Amino acid sequence: MGGTDSQSLPSLSPYLHILNFYHFISKSKSPHLDPLLLSSLDQTIPHVLARDFNTHSPAWSPPYASPSPWHNTLEEWFDCGGFLSTIPDGLITWHHLQGRSSLLDLILLNDAVLANPSFPCACFISFEYSFKLEHAGLSISLPVSSSPAPPLPCSTLWIIDNLQKEGWCSTFSVLPLPTIIDIPSLCHMADYLITIMMSLSDCFFEHCGPCSLKGLPWQNNACTVAARTAQLSHGNDHCILNSALCLTI
Repeated sequence: MGGTDSQSLPSLSPYLHILNFYHFISKSKSPHLDPLLLSSLDQTIPHVLARDFNTHSPAWSPPYASPSPWHNTLEEWFDCGGFLSTIPDGLITWHHLQGRSSLLDLILLNDAVLANPSFPCACFISFEYSFKLEHAGLSISLPVSSSPAPPLPCSTLWIIDNLQKEGWCSTFSVLPLPTIIDIPSLCHMADYLITIMMSLSDCFFEHCGPCSLKGLPWQNNACTVAARTAQLSHGNDHCILNSALCLTI
């Protein structure tokens, strides 16, 4: 029977759910999609869905492949869940030893994943990745870690005034510097220099205004509009608009 198993990893989202589903086809060619179709997934949580779906579909298979009778049901479930394939167009993942090849293995990402520009939109495919002769291996790199990422420190920015350059440099040059004799003294020196340079900059330069949206230097109104538009789209439009978002960034 087909089945699913999931794994949750802490991330900035704050969780990424990975579902590994194998669609078993019996000798009578009857589908066993219920374990997947009856799954209730929270679309606000990033999900990665992968493995062998044993399904030919006009949406991803080569033109010569005859569609599986259940392909519409599976496609509708993907669409309702906001899942999009990461397989680049025109590639195959299955070699038929006595016939034509096709695409059966998929890695799909839902909208919650694609809304994050740091996640890739396409996976890598190679038959060298797999131990089986007929199936290719699929690989995708996801920006997750085993522990939550530490919060970024608040950065202070200054408006550099060239007229104050000589005063800044002359003041810095007369300050006493600690002696470096080992690793701890080197770390102390680094902290000392950062503190001194920030203090001098506060004295000689004016502070910049607040950071751009979300505290990210590349985040502006164009990025916000592109991200929102991609998030509200579906199907092939979502792939195109997500690529446009990456180009905007």
